[in-house]
Amino acid sequence: MARRLMANVIRSKLGADRVYTAADGREAIALLEREEVDIIISDWNMPEVSGDELLLHVRRHPRYRDTPFIMATTNNQRDFIITALQLGVTQYIIKPFTAVDFERKIRASWSTAMKRRSERFAALPGHNATLSCADQQAYAADLIDLSSSGALVRVAYGPQVALYGHFLLSIAMGDEASGRRWTVQQLPAQGVRLEADDPKLPTCLLALQFIPEQIDRQVAADLASLMRFLEGRTPGLIQNS
Repeated sequence: MARRLMANVIRSKLGADRVYTAADGREAIALLEREEVDIIISDWNMPEVSGDELLLHVRRHPRYRDTPFIMATTNNQRDFIITALQLGVTQYIIKPFTAVDFERKIRASWSTAMKRRSERFAALPGHNATLSCADQQAYAADLIDLSSSGALVRVAYGPQVALYGHFLLSIAMGDEASGRRWTVQQLPAQGVRLEADDPKLPTCLLALQFIPEQIDRQVAADLASLMRFLEGRTPGLIQNS
């Protein structure tokens, strides 16, 4: 009954056209392997696989590790709540709760996720990037900034660089301090803005928006890993307006 009530709130208040429900954590894991979801709401105490075990599975999953996760619990003790947040909960909600409380938590979780997607990182470490264009050629590119939803690149100007054109962006980046390297191959993207660069140079600035539905799972996981590294380099953060 609780699941049905929450599903009704999500449909009626948020306009979701697809709401999946699972009786316990094991069913939820099986469902996540079959379906694409934008937000996860789970009870803490469940049979088979508990809420914290489900959360651990989600945070280790390359496709869902950044998905908003709301945990419902009857435990309102401060230490318990801190533990939940440390495990990676986006929001928690104390039972019993009202439909208004529930809607507020969902909107807060979604707002946090959208804010993270909009964060752009500049002052990037040493990297190599290439942009594959409509002529099937790969051109050297310089990353000006990067987010999980797009990038701004400097590339040689020519007929191959078209506004609203489709491109594939590949990135190789390393961290000298740790010796780690990240490679993201062929991110599907569309050109959404084209700007003149330094008039003394035969280059232009091209703003790219990634196309989520065309991104391979492994590529998405590689990009998420790179973004987590960049999140730790706060001096290079730019907040989108």
